[in-house]
Amino acid sequence: MRVIGCHGTTRTNAGSICTTKCFLPSGSEKDWLGSGVYFYDNNQEAAYAFCKSVKRIADEDIVVVTAIIDSVFYFNLLEIEHYNLFSESVKRFRERVAKLKNAKCYPKILDGHVLEAICKEILFDFVYAAFNVNNNYKRAETRIVNPNIIDSDYNNVLCVKNVQCILSDTIRG
Repeated sequence: MRVIGCHGTTRTNAGSICTTKCFLPSGSEKDWLGSGVYFYDNNQEAAYAFCKSVKRIADEDIVVVTAIIDSVFYFNLLEIEHYNLFSESVKRFRERVAKLKNAKCYPKILDGHVLEAICKEILFDFVYAAFNVNNNYKRAETRIVNPNIIDSDYNNVLCVKNVQCILSDTIRG
């Protein structure tokens, strides 16, 4: 799968990325798709809007860096087979936690927790998923969208786990 990734960041970070031709993964399993480098699929406007509304970066300091991400080892949650594996894994995680004596002490099982565990078993380079732009995900058990119900209110997002699949000579800011 080959994707033109759009990563919104600060002017300072963009300068560093373009100079070193390297992205540094960040975050944790508590993030939506787990730890990694997040990109919108060929959507500079969405990357910019995310920086402005979620990261609260000032307009004049937002830069969208683009790069080509290319790999045959990916976990595509828009494919029903991968989505079903994810859904079954979430179910099993919740069942196991519920059986523990101190289950109430455990935090809510998040999408990132499950995807990090799947990544350790399958060893994929990136996760590809649809993000609901109208905030309906906040009421759901998971923010991963069933590929059978995707409509125009979604942006495709990927989380790169292995930065080697980001083609360094294509990084532009």
